[in-house]
Amino acid sequence: MENFWERYMSHDSYLLYALQRTLRDMAGLKVEPAKIKGTNKIPYTNVFLIDSYSPKEISLSFFISLEGKRNIVENILKDNWDSLTHEYIDDCLLELVNVVGGNFFCQVFNNNKYEIGLPYLTFDDRNLDEGNMYYYKTDGILMGISILNR
Repeated sequence: MENFWERYMSHDSYLLYALQRTLRDMAGLKVEPAKIKGTNKIPYTNVFLIDSYSPKEISLSFFISLEGKRNIVENILKDNWDSLTHEYIDDCLLELVNVVGGNFFCQVFNNNKYEIGLPYLTFDDRNLDEGNMYYYKTDGILMGISILNR
């Protein structure tokens, strides 16, 4: 029988699948892995997170630039960014994080019962451990998602 750690080692493929499926279904966007050289950082303004609590504690952190958020939100809502409130934009992105997280954790935990928290965002990343960072592109725009096993 496959154990959790063997499945965890494939987390990059699970994350790619969850992100591709979610952005395709919700926004009609294509996602592909991106290679980053050196210490390039994504110019993000805040970090969206979702955590699993059981059977294992894992955190997903989404680092998305303003340009990336705009692209995703406009494609999901089919509305102009400038006509949307900040709260509506954040709610849209939090729902995206919730769906990606749910798809990811479902695969990691092999469709067994699991417990996750509500997605949330933070503007203070000083105490945020990035874990294993994976980079993706959608419409040429870079985003990063980290997986942290606690």
